[in-house]
Amino acid sequence: MFYAEGVHPVGVDRIIAEAKVTRATFYRHFPGNEELILAYLRKPHEMERDLVDTAIAAGPSPVERPLAAARSIAQAIRSPGFVDALS
Repeated sequence: MFYAEGVHPVGVDRIIAEAKVTRATFYRHFPGNEELILAYLRKPHEMERDLVDTAIAAGPSPVERPLAAARSIAQAIRSPGFVDALS
């Protein structure tokens, strides 16, 4: 929801309904909006970092490693929904 609509338009009530959890469960994991937004931002960063690390590790030479990382990033930003999330 955040990716498609942005952080501010998506309210806690909607998140709770979509996640099918109780309000108490939600707030036990995310005491405030800041914690929820940080968790949202960390996950894609970790996924991208893993892709880049894998691409670099697979590069056969020091010259190929940054090219592999760049290809990995380029592929990720061409994924469905990426441009829509920026609008």
